[in-house]
Amino acid sequence: MSSCSIELQCTAILEGTGPPREPRKAGVYAVAIGFKPGLYETWDEVNAQVRGYPGAKHKKFGTRQEATGWLAESGVDLDASSKAAQRRSCSPEPRPRERNHGQERVPTATARKVTVPNTNTSTQPSLPVSQVRDLETDRAAFLFNNVSPSPLSPILADIAKKGFSFSKSSPHHLIVYTDGSARGNGQVGSKAGAGVWWGSQGEASKSNWAERVPGHPQTNNRGELLAVIRAIERCPYPDLPLEVRCDSRYSISCMTVWLPKWVEKGFKGSRGEPVMNVDLIKHLMTIIRRRGPNAPVRFKHVSAHSGIIGNEEADRLAKTGGALPDVKDRGEWLDLDLPEEPQDNKLISVDTEIDERWLMSAEEIDLLERDLAEGDRGVGRDS
Repeated sequence: MSSCSIELQCTAILEGTGPPREPRKAGVYAVAIGFKPGLYETWDEVNAQVRGYPGAKHKKFGTRQEATGWLAESGVDLDASSKAAQRRSCSPEPRPRERNHGQERVPTATARKVTVPNTNTSTQPSLPVSQVRDLETDRAAFLFNNVSPSPLSPILADIAKKGFSFSKSSPHHLIVYTDGSARGNGQVGSKAGAGVWWGSQGEASKSNWAERVPGHPQTNNRGELLAVIRAIERCPYPDLPLEVRCDSRYSISCMTVWLPKWVEKGFKGSRGEPVMNVDLIKHLMTIIRRRGPNAPVRFKHVSAHSGIIGNEEADRLAKTGGALPDVKDRGEWLDLDLPEEPQDNKLISVDTEIDERWLMSAEEIDLLERDLAEGDRGVGRDS
């Protein structure tokens, strides 16, 4: 990997990001990350261990030996898990309102009405976010807001108490979920929106954001890019490393796979046509660079509509944004903030951490570029 002034990373997780559709009955199930890691015989047992657990990881195998080997590779000690389960079974279950999980008591999340102030310089009206849905029990809410297994610094711990989440990796990244939505994607009369979700409680819930995509075209891809832009621009803690979690293959591929090629070619496609959504892509690249090396932005792919709370809430906010009144095109998107005389190629290098199993194939990329050239049709999902 090459170092550069832009530091973008993409991590793709394919297995077990939230509970998937119910698998077949036969086989054995292994839970590597969940409320209680281990082996299970039925899907209902697995679902009880992973539903509502952030970053849950599980997989089905044909034999117990295969499942055990996979758990070992994932760092799960079955003997230790069994002993812990025995200790739990011998301990009295605390009453629901007395659970504190070794920390402060966490109240059950309740529905609330949040009005988000409009501090953006665009003509976007201030947004009332009607409700933040009931999420899970107090236990799930606590785990979601404290997903890091390693100790947080006192400063980050104080931020976590305000409802924000941090990644498990060190240095810890502040987590935000983004999503875009478009009804009638790219067609006449379509309405696109962007959603940004930081959390369900405290200061984090007040930072959630929904916005109508300005101008034209009104496409899902522009909603996805705008959501990432707003997450960075409106980040409550801009000096911290940021992890953007989204389900958009398009957005992540733009910033990690195609960006170096586009910069070299003057943002022209393989056939010489202008790159679609270049205004948003240039703006996004510029604001990421301005964060500097101490506050990098890292992208992480999550599966859409798979029960991941943050993704579901960002999707809801994006749909809310798409229902807002029309907004004129911003007109002042930032252009590349590059020196007049670049000294080397570092300005166009992108440091990426990519799961090769997730990346688009050469055929898919070629098809996508053809779709983009025809007007951004057929790329984003109509939702």
